[in-house]
Amino acid sequence: MNDKMKELVRLSSESSALDRDIIEKQLEIKKRIMRVSGLISLYRIKKGSDPPVELLKIRDRLFNEYMKK
Repeated sequence: MNDKMKELVRLSSESSALDRDIIEKQLEIKKRIMRVSGLISLYRIKKGSDPPVELLKIRDRLFNEYMKK
């Protein structure tokens, strides 16, 4: 292979690694959102009232972080 092809292959593999990292981070954030949403639902079912505002803020912050990426 010539140098240009080697460089393209290297850049392609680096890009794939970055894409995988981004996808893994988004998946982790999505899991956290699901956990917090589950806690909110459970609180509403068990207590019959709105959950603490802190839980709602955490869910909103995680959702905003997820949407940025």
